[in-house]
Amino acid sequence: MSFDIGSLGSGELIQLFDEASSCVPGLAVEIVRDQGLSHDIEKTTAILVGIGGPIPTIRFLDSLEREERIEAIAHELAHLVLIHRFGLRLIRQKHPYPADPKQDSFTRMSHNGFSLLGQIGNTAHHLILIDYLREQHGIGSYMQCRLLHRHFLSFAYQSYMLAKEAREDTESFYREGIIAFEYGKIFRRLDGVRNMPRQTDSFQKAVRAAETYFGKYGLQSLPTPPSYEEDVLSLLKDLGYERKDFVFFP
Repeated sequence: MSFDIGSLGSGELIQLFDEASSCVPGLAVEIVRDQGLSHDIEKTTAILVGIGGPIPTIRFLDSLEREERIEAIAHELAHLVLIHRFGLRLIRQKHPYPADPKQDSFTRMSHNGFSLLGQIGNTAHHLILIDYLREQHGIGSYMQCRLLHRHFLSFAYQSYMLAKEAREDTESFYREGIIAFEYGKIFRRLDGVRNMPRQTDSFQKAVRAAETYFGKYGLQSLPTPPSYEEDVLSLLKDLGYERKDFVFFP
């Protein structure tokens, strides 16, 4: 159901919406019930759908309180600003043509590859986005930080148990390593993340790669679009993927 952000009574959010709309015409906001939703929106409280399409749409849960709604909507608006105004685009895997003789050399990611690629873009954005919202628009990111902290605590134990059982889903551990780096950078606990005991090689490799290429990211040290794309492709190469198999969008 369409939602009028003016009903939240936040001039800061309206200003941010206007900024995002100037980059993304047709932007819509919808409120949705928190029953029967995808796992992604249950974890994040809001999602952005239709990126690159005619009507990009922010969807947020109807169970959120006023301040949480402001934060959730602002978070997704800031992603759009980073993509369209600052050129920090998302990445996806290319799809080879069936008749391509080089198809056999194409990187084949598992079903968790999409989540890994999404997390790489999210983490790069979050290192800039939180300060951008606070300093440029006076909007906090308390809910986002709370969700990040909760996720970190849950996977720290879960990944230990999977490693103990020798059940390694490489791309899932890569994703968790990227999130762990984000947690350490935002909460200033990188030493603890680097030295987490009993983690898999995949997890540790992703932490190191994220720190190498995203370690200096911040509002005061914004990467240029070419340097950002080089960082993302170099990170993927360090994780064992072919640079040629990925493309940025929208």
